[in-house]
Amino acid sequence: MQLRPSRDEIEKSICDAFANVHRPQKSDVAPHDCPECANVRKLLWPHEFADVPDKTIDYLSNSLQLLGPKGLHYYLPAYLLRALHDQNCRCIDLLVYHLAPSDADIEKYGPYWPERLALFSLSQRRAVISFVDWLATTEIKNHYPEELERARNVWAKAA
Repeated sequence: MQLRPSRDEIEKSICDAFANVHRPQKSDVAPHDCPECANVRKLLWPHEFADVPDKTIDYLSNSLQLLGPKGLHYYLPAYLLRALHDQNCRCIDLLVYHLAPSDADIEKYGPYWPERLALFSLSQRRAVISFVDWLATTEIKNHYPEELERARNVWAKAA
């Protein structure tokens, strides 16, 4: 019987998997030219993913979909770490939904998902899956059982 990884082990797997990802150019964080994306760039870009303040992640909890492919690749770990440390954080709901696009969403939004998922290496996808698997052992599973299963499947397809 394999023991469930601890929160510290999952945090380490996330940090290790994403350690070599280069911070994107500021314009690549949230590339759309609008005030909301400009604010996302302004708040995220000064920080390395492991050092984004909790209050910034909470404030930007509804902004994951605004991140460009390189922005998501670099800053997704910040959201994962925030949720790992506090399951009651403001970002948890939208993070779970963002990790679990439906087949219809993937088809509807054309290149949006393939462009993003293509940047994640095998070890990074596995780190995301370990986070999802961990979430599935918490009380969160009672609120999002379908989404957690879908997230696991989406991130495992190429892992």
